[in-house]
Amino acid sequence: MTLSDTAPAKTGAVIDDFLGALSRGDFAAARACCTPDVRIWHSFDRITQDIDEAVRGWEGFVGAFAERAFVDARRSATTSGFVQQHLMVGRPDGGEARAWPICIVVTIRDGRIARFEEYMDRAGSYAVADANQTTPGLPPGGGEA
Repeated sequence: MTLSDTAPAKTGAVIDDFLGALSRGDFAAARACCTPDVRIWHSFDRITQDIDEAVRGWEGFVGAFAERAFVDARRSATTSGFVQQHLMVGRPDGGEARAWPICIVVTIRDGRIARFEEYMDRAGSYAVADANQTTPGLPPGGGEA
């Protein structure tokens, strides 16, 4: 399989759009970044979800964190999409901001996300001052995802 000829597929812009939509709590925009038959998998529960199941999870994420950001992204192209490392930063209403290092493996089809595999340790979060963070022990990735 080769990368699509569309610019977003080559640059990973659809990943930026997807994570940006989740940061804003815009589920319709996040859904629009995905193929209708997208499959989303998480390492913490080892369950593959369809888009409707994923949206329910995103609603829980947005409900739990008044502020959300995906920062310090490092992305490498693969033959079918991208591998990306980033920090997910969330602050509950009135609470302390926490960050989780995450790695995603994304398959792109026709310029949209067809498969999204997320590797994270839910217990591996740490306190941060704000969303302008870099991943400890790694060189800065260059900004928001």
